Amino acid sequence: MDVPRYHREGDIDLGSFIHNCRGRYRRGELTPDQVLTLEQCGITWRVFDARWQRHLAAFTAFHHREGHLKVPRHHYEGDINLGSIAHNLRNERKRDLVPRDRIDALDALGFPWTHSTSRNKPVTPPASPATARDTEHESTR
Repeated sequence: MDVPRYHREGDIDLGSFIHNCRGRYRRGELTPDQVLTLEQCGITWRVFDARWQRHLAAFTAFHHREGHLKVPRHHYEGDINLGSIAHNLRNERKRDLVPRDRIDALDALGFPWTHSTSRNKPVTPPASPATARDTEHESTR
């Protein structure tokens, strides 16, 4: 159960209730019966891990269908903005914020961590010094 933080069901503030339960669970304040009851209801204790699993499944589906992970910036895979997630992951990795297990999982799929900045422009290698000298020499003849 991954309930948004401010979700309400009628008069019940379900988002806050679940949020508080997660905090109490992390601090060891729930009884075993409370933990069991919440788990039987399908609570997700570590919501960010559950979201990551959904994101990884979306990357896997995209890769399976397209054969690569060059996800367009505004591409959605179902209700997941996969293009934005890919963009954010690249930026987070530059700042060393992506956990190793996530890097490994994406590497296994061939995720491109660097993104080409030149779009549809031919890449021309720089002229070697010898080529530049030969061209100058020919123009002075």
